[in-house]
Amino acid sequence: MSKPEWLPGLIELDEYGGNWREYIEVVYQCFVEQFVDNQPLYKGMTVAFKRHPEEDNKVYTFGHCTSSDEKIIADRVPDLRRCERIRWIRPIIENCHDPAIKIWKNKRKRETRVLFWLEEMDFVVILTERKGYYILWTTYMTDRPHTREKFRKEYEAYISRNS
Repeated sequence: MSKPEWLPGLIELDEYGGNWREYIEVVYQCFVEQFVDNQPLYKGMTVAFKRHPEEDNKVYTFGHCTSSDEKIIADRVPDLRRCERIRWIRPIIENCHDPAIKIWKNKRKRETRVLFWLEEMDFVVILTERKGYYILWTTYMTDRPHTREKFRKEYEAYISRNS
């Protein structure tokens, strides 16, 4: 499958001469434009983000969407592949009707999560349900075989239970 026409291109570090500080500011500005300045909707409800605790004057959710999943914020390691795809998040949510996106819910601890998996592009966007709105929780690559298999099984089980 080729990249869906509605999916924007990557933002690559090379475009900024390898200057990480300049690059991350551009990536953050894209996040701000997509989620802070004008929040998207899913099923008629706002998709918000967690602002605190901020790090380097950037909202918390941004760190979740652009770095490895460490428990301690200070230990997060930037993930270039997540950063490159920052412009994909909103279009995936807004084009959720596209059959290329598999959507299902799962439980993590006491929370209900909504997963938007663009399987052919190995990328997932995860929202958390709240009363009357959603929170953008995280995004990441799904290019490991065990991750793909786990997601396929979860998706199929969800579809089977809800059909």
